[in-house]
Amino acid sequence: MQTTTSARLLHNLQFSDAVIIYTQLQTPIQKQLSLFIEHFNVCYIATTPDHTIEQLRSIIIQQLFSNPLLNPNLSLIELFNEFDDQQQEYVIIIKNHYNAELLSDLISMHKLFAKRLKIIIEVEPLKASEVIKKFKQANDTITLIGELTGSLQSKQTFSHALENSTPNYQKPIILSSLILVTLIFLTTLYYYNQKDDQTGHHVENTTATTPQERVNKDKPVSAKEQRIQELSKQLLKPINTSQLSDSSTQAEEPEQAEQTEQTEQTEQTEQTEQTEQTEQTEQTEQTEQTEQAEQAEQAEQAEQAIIKTTITDTKKQIYKKTKKVLFNTEQYDNAWFLQANAKHYVLQLAVISSKNLLHDFINDNDLQDKVKIYQVAGQYGVVLGDYPNIKQAKLDITKLNSNIVISKAWPKPISTIQAAIKTSTAADNIE
Repeated sequence: MQTTTSARLLHNLQFSDAVIIYTQLQTPIQKQLSLFIEHFNVCYIATTPDHTIEQLRSIIIQQLFSNPLLNPNLSLIELFNEFDDQQQEYVIIIKNHYNAELLSDLISMHKLFAKRLKIIIEVEPLKASEVIKKFKQANDTITLIGELTGSLQSKQTFSHALENSTPNYQKPIILSSLILVTLIFLTTLYYYNQKDDQTGHHVENTTATTPQERVNKDKPVSAKEQRIQELSKQLLKPINTSQLSDSSTQAEEPEQAEQTEQTEQTEQTEQTEQTEQTEQTEQTEQTEQTEQAEQAEQAEQAEQAIIKTTITDTKKQIYKKTKKVLFNTEQYDNAWFLQANAKHYVLQLAVISSKNLLHDFINDNDLQDKVKIYQVAGQYGVVLGDYPNIKQAKLDITKLNSNIVISKAWPKPISTIQAAIKTSTAADNIE
């Protein structure tokens, strides 16, 4: 069962642009990730109600592009365009569905990048109809893998959506099949009509002359004998007509019976051949399924070994990084920003989600004692300079240290930072 589901899932990813709604909970996608890694860049998120839209966007970009330096205030499409090389193919897998804004982002992205971006929503069968309704409202194509439970109205809604999302490549196949069946029917009809015409012509030729007449036709006769034969024909004409009529009827009946018997034998032969072909096909499919199951099991074992090794190496790297202390992370520059001129601008270098990443960024770019850091709602903003206007701030971007990725810096009003600090402080006081 797992092999069949996995094969169908991979087939839809490779040959269809439809969004996949996956409800096979007994075969979770997490156990099948090894199928996708060889073909796609994969992002897998098990969402919870506690996730914010900024956190979800950050996780998606980090997993797809391995880049933590991003502006979480931008939309998912803007972030994707910033890092995408327009060549690779991606798969975004969202388990559970809690954030409606994320679903809207995914719908917009799929409409723009459907050829290279595949989306899988893994939900319980009871919640699948809700997700399907959202994609249907956006006129997006859908493929369901698994069961759909819920109200009758939900099932009917999904059936209608599924009909509208039938892949275009199936339509020529259906049309070709109908044309082939029509041609076979017309050929069979023509064959039997021709055979009936030949049978009727043969009977007419048989009844045209009697055996005695054929013998007499080949034997030379005198003038007197010819006269006698003509008189005999005139006298016997009514009797011969009746006899020939009966003879013709008797000749047609054996031929019809013979044709019926031949037709039955042909049908039996065709049925036997079809049965043998079906048995051979089933045996071949069973052999292929067994081989695929063995290959999938071997691939899964190899993938698990690789994952264990990767996790061990990552833990070692994190342990080494956390031992570094570059500066006092308990003291930030929030007080400086609150007293600064609200009309001025700074250069925003990055917004970082953890202290460890903040350490790495400061250390890698040699920014100790050169930047100011503000801390808001678990996020750390790294800024540089103090400029009286945005024009001066943009001009100084070209003068940044070459170690800093200049394209990632952008001017930001101090007033915006002040508002964020005040909002975060107020929220902390309420708690």
